Amino acid sequence: MRIFSTLPLVLSVFAAASRLMADPVSEITSFSTFKEVDMKKLAKGEVIAASGSTMKMARGLEVETMFLLPMPVARANEAQQKWDGTRHSSLRIYQHVDLPRRPSLADFERIGAAPKNASISKFAAATQKLNPEKPDLQMSAAEAKKAGKADGGAQEQFIGFWSTLLYGRATAFASGGLGSQPAYLTRGGSVRPADEAAALLRERGAIQKQFSSLASTMTGSGGGSLFYELFDVEGRAAVSLGSTFSRTAGESIQSGTVQFYSSDGYLVMLTFMQMWPVQVDGKAATLVWRSDMLSSSQLGELRGIERSGSSVAMRKEIQKNVTAMVKDISSQR
Repeated sequence: MRIFSTLPLVLSVFAAASRLMADPVSEITSFSTFKEVDMKKLAKGEVIAASGSTMKMARGLEVETMFLLPMPVARANEAQQKWDGTRHSSLRIYQHVDLPRRPSLADFERIGAAPKNASISKFAAATQKLNPEKPDLQMSAAEAKKAGKADGGAQEQFIGFWSTLLYGRATAFASGGLGSQPAYLTRGGSVRPADEAAALLRERGAIQKQFSSLASTMTGSGGGSLFYELFDVEGRAAVSLGSTFSRTAGESIQSGTVQFYSSDGYLVMLTFMQMWPVQVDGKAATLVWRSDMLSSSQLGELRGIERSGSSVAMRKEIQKNVTAMVKDISSQR
């Protein structure tokens, strides 16, 4: 479903761009990869995506997107935070759980109710075979030593291990922020999520400056709106934890998400969004700019064309996810 479909409407949006969107456009081009805003494409409901410039940080990548939502800013922000991608099988998100401010162990035991498929079976098998000295899944050395020690059979041990690990990390983040997260045990040594987030922000100084207050809250104080996800990474399921924050910035709203733990795929992921109120054909709409930046151990091992290929793959994946979200939210207006 397109957000806006008729040619006259597209033309009217474009004609009004200089009057209604000069400030947002100028602001976007001042700190982002985008140096122009194609209102014709946005008015058709397209999600425009671009890869960020190559980072000096070997493990880092960034993708930026822009899109329009046909609703006021506050509602657009709320809708994006509530969006659940599990309804789209192509996105391979098997569970998404919004957590209370102080989660309980039971909140994570829902992993036992996940759908039965090959991806999750591979995840369970990898958990069962976990080597505490060289774990194939991302975790701390202390967490790895607890593998296989839960009571019960294979399924009970799987549920017990991951619910305990996720509960411990979520509780630590809620009280102590990103700095409280245990270091990952990797082949290259221990890696702290807080250090990875700081390195990503240094790589994107203009974005860090634009979101300085929000970035400080996201990476420092903990809290926010916690969530848990179970999803696919190249044929094997993984679990992740994240928290979302929002603040007003003049007439716009800034939103940020820090995904501070993942068992596979990435070490840490930061998402920043800014939403501006605009008028489209006399109706309230929201212009959204978004950045997704991540640190991944696998990226650190790639060079040249392989790294460029990963950048393209990430851009396509982010664009696919955002496009699904935009269509879902736009259909609810």
